[in-house]
Amino acid sequence: NRNNISTEMINVCYAIYDKTGNFSKIAATSILSLLENTESWVTIHILHDNTLSTENIKNFIYLARKYNQHIIFYNIEELLPTEISLLKQENQGRFSIAAMYRLLIMHLLPNTISKVIYLDCDTIVNIDIQDLYDEDIKNNVLGAVAECDATYNHAVEKDICNDGFVEQNNYFCSGILLINMDEYRKYPSLCIDGIKFLAEHPSYDCPDQDILNYYFSNKYKKLSVKYNTFTKALKLKDININIIEKRIYHYAGNDMNLTNYYDIYNQLFFDYYIKT
Repeated sequence: NRNNISTEMINVCYAIYDKTGNFSKIAATSILSLLENTESWVTIHILHDNTLSTENIKNFIYLARKYNQHIIFYNIEELLPTEISLLKQENQGRFSIAAMYRLLIMHLLPNTISKVIYLDCDTIVNIDIQDLYDEDIKNNVLGAVAECDATYNHAVEKDICNDGFVEQNNYFCSGILLINMDEYRKYPSLCIDGIKFLAEHPSYDCPDQDILNYYFSNKYKKLSVKYNTFTKALKLKDININIIEKRIYHYAGNDMNLTNYYDIYNQLFFDYYIKT
């Protein structure tokens, strides 16, 4: 019964590179957690390349249909061959190529979409995604969580901050973004110019995140940590928060181990994982 729910479509974007065929399981777990926790109409936009198998595409379609939601696939190798070729050329093992796909969203999603949520695949959406979608970021390009907040002030020092391009307190995590597409479309060369910027600064080791911060660290709305909480930080001795709350949990830094079921955050992930 959606009678009391907003009829506006919520658009959510994921990026997938799945060379081994196993990463789709992680992405599906995040998507399922999102769909389990909302009554709103959602369209999932999957940015992918030729590594996403036909079988897994069918599995994603089945998952979306199970929840009566929509899903659309964008093969970047077919739609943006020039950009994908440059990414492969410049990569050389420096970054996950899918991480850069968020820099190309403006070329892929329909112009009728004015707002989109971007989510990393290593997230569990343990809130109603409508809450994030309804955040008012005004005329800012992005809404994001500052990394110092996401890590409970345990962020790793960044060279881009040490070099003076970005203030440390403004440096944000790019894993969960609320994007104002009307503003984002004003930067059509974001990916290409960003790669050039990285080439000039080989020590910058958070490629997509450093690019986005270089452009938008003064053009984003700081959001609550509930929209991007690093599970690794919650386990630190001086933090030690051992309770599941209504948050988007981010298993950044490969902080996920399905063999350790005694960890409550692994339990949370596994509880959604087994439903996929």
